[in-house]
Amino acid sequence: MPKSRMHGIRLDKKQEEERRINAVKDVRNGMSIKDVAKKYDVSIFTVYKWLRKGDLSAKPRKGPTKLKDEEKLVRILEKSPRDFGLNYDFWTLKLIAYILDKEFGIKYNPRSLSPVLKKLGFKYKKGKRTYVRDDNAVERWVKEQGEKLLKK
Repeated sequence: MPKSRMHGIRLDKKQEEERRINAVKDVRNGMSIKDVAKKYDVSIFTVYKWLRKGDLSAKPRKGPTKLKDEEKLVRILEKSPRDFGLNYDFWTLKLIAYILDKEFGIKYNPRSLSPVLKKLGFKYKKGKRTYVRDDNAVERWVKEQGEKLLKK
């Protein structure tokens, strides 16, 4: 995500915080919102947002949760979902996120798991459906069809 800019200059967290605080002070001292927005090179909507916020401090942005023990994830993925009591034959991102929450207590958005899995050497492969011949069902179908033909 690009850092805040003021007149084309990148600002660090402390400078961003000072800018927000000074902008709010300027509005409270009687300067118009339009002038404050122009002075600090932001939109008027940003100035309104700063006015609504009670806390203008520069907090670190929350990034993705880092998985600390990747070996456990690999061991989980080498097993079947059925080994964890799930009624599925193959892993999906949602199932992996569920198991991570259940086993590690780490909440992951399923969409953010793809890069982690890729880094660990896993690839997404579309599941192929296989059809198995059920001889009993075939015999029943032949019998039904034969009875229909005899009725005609």
